[in-house]
Amino acid sequence: MHTTKFLLSLLCGVLALGLALPVTADEEGELLNRILAGSAACATPEVWGDPLLDLTRTLQEGAPAGSLVLTPDMSRVSLDRDLQLDASKISAFHVMFKSDNPRAVSYLTLYLHSDKGWYSVEGDLVATRGQGEKIYAFSPAGARVEGTPVSLAEIDAFRLSFWSGENDENATIKLFFLTSLGGEDTEKTANRQAHARLLGIWDRLLNYGAWQDGSTEHRQANAKALLKALADRKIPAVVLLDLMEKGVQNETREQANEFANELSAVADLFAREQTNAFANQQEEIRFLWEHSGVGPYPGDWDRAVKEVKEAGFNGIIANMCTGGSAHYKSEFLPAHPDVEKYGDQIEQLVAAGKKYGVQVHIWKVMYNASFRGIKEFCDKLRAENRLQKGWTGDDQNWLCPSHPENQALEINAMVELATKYDVDGIHFDYIRFPDPDHCFCDGCRDRFAAWYHEQTGKELTDWPAITRSDPEVETLFHQWRCNQITTVVRGVHDRLEQEPSKVKVSAAVFPMYPGTKTSVGQDWGLWIEKGYLDFVCPMDYTIDVTSFDGMVERQMAIADGRAPVYPGIGLVHPQTQTADELISQIQATRNHKTGGFVLFALTPESMKLLSKWFNGTPFAKGDSDANNAE
Repeated sequence: MHTTKFLLSLLCGVLALGLALPVTADEEGELLNRILAGSAACATPEVWGDPLLDLTRTLQEGAPAGSLVLTPDMSRVSLDRDLQLDASKISAFHVMFKSDNPRAVSYLTLYLHSDKGWYSVEGDLVATRGQGEKIYAFSPAGARVEGTPVSLAEIDAFRLSFWSGENDENATIKLFFLTSLGGEDTEKTANRQAHARLLGIWDRLLNYGAWQDGSTEHRQANAKALLKALADRKIPAVVLLDLMEKGVQNETREQANEFANELSAVADLFAREQTNAFANQQEEIRFLWEHSGVGPYPGDWDRAVKEVKEAGFNGIIANMCTGGSAHYKSEFLPAHPDVEKYGDQIEQLVAAGKKYGVQVHIWKVMYNASFRGIKEFCDKLRAENRLQKGWTGDDQNWLCPSHPENQALEINAMVELATKYDVDGIHFDYIRFPDPDHCFCDGCRDRFAAWYHEQTGKELTDWPAITRSDPEVETLFHQWRCNQITTVVRGVHDRLEQEPSKVKVSAAVFPMYPGTKTSVGQDWGLWIEKGYLDFVCPMDYTIDVTSFDGMVERQMAIADGRAPVYPGIGLVHPQTQTADELISQIQATRNHKTGGFVLFALTPESMKLLSKWFNGTPFAKGDSDANNAE
């Protein structure tokens, strides 16, 4: 059901119950105008925090003042500035920007530099405005560490990166402000946090479903439904609007938080009503990634698979091995301690999948032995010079992808998964280099030098600097890196072609192809072209539905019907989606006729959300035979 029709039907249904608005017609019209106009305060730095720097000057030569330009050949565009800051006292940064091509930006990352490293934080979309304006929040408390930063209290520079999405044309990104919430004035910070929360929820409700239909009629229907919902819940619309427009003070903070809680309940109502519209859907793949290797309830795969089935999903992609351990008895990888504690996890999952009619695909983290890796195994690889080294010579607990013994190990481990157990499929993850700065070990130098000589007849000199200073060498180096990764994908495909029992081979991939070829050596477009994969799952993690829709459209064009594309939706990554955000992204996959999607990730928390939102409503009534869904 179209969202506009849903909101209109909700309004008509409430009116049919005889619940009159507690305002006159003139008052109602004035309130609707104020709602449709939105809160001017929503777009001001004063609401979202203290201004940190002026973003109105020219940021890039040839670009309009206060803007960045993202071109189709760029994976991202960044703003770099020196900034002396104690970020340990900051609860959130906020950035407001606008792009003339809204689908060009998939997500934002804020990097805070300290000494010899960075703290990186992925942005959360918290509010939108008319004409494509968006506000993102970044929480330093959730920062990841890159390199060796000394402290959040000693920040000396920042980088704000806008990552490419669906971007076939130049996109101009206009920056409005960068602010921070926090510091010594706790009362002021608490007031601003309450105000920002209120505005964010209100904005989401007013723009509910707007990515499908941004018409004036749509927004009017939303405004009327919201006004009626406020009356039903006895929320004084005039007081609420005054609070949003004038800001929150100490004496109104409690009321603002109460209003925000009530508005969240209204959003849940809207979302719950919309889930009912998904009851009669076509057959499709509805999978969940499971990351722990032991399931959401360790030792109880039966319960997990039963709940997955009841929520209407028909497949699990479970991470049962990494570059340095296995959650089963493997011939090639050391057993993780969980095997002794809980038993063979693949065996138990397969039995539960057969019992409840849920597909089981086994997911391997390739190369990365820092994740769940067994120390003795990693030490052995290090002694054999089989681990990666970075651009600066740092050691990394990742298997070097160009080492022949590592390639054989990864191929053997994947084939073992496909042949030892009665699984429906096997799934590549981390099938790439970690980043452009790896690997530059001695083995990579020697193997690339030999290949480079074969291609050009020249000798390789000035390693590794020449891979970035000489355009010819740089181009060939990127191709060589892709070749190393593709060798493993092709090797698994070729080995399984000889097996009588056919399992599906798939991969979780970075979304921004073909930029992935130069950034991490991942040529997944070629894998589809050559028939190495039965389906691909781009990790389209964003809560920005416009960006998600653009990524899916581009990925479907890359696949061009040669293999299914089941987009990855980040239910809990980079942040937990709301019900309406998740439903909108699911609807986008259906609009593009992908035939399915995969959610990240299956956890106890996500199962509570899915049971709350979906159990018995959108999927179970229109459930499909998982074995027939493509």
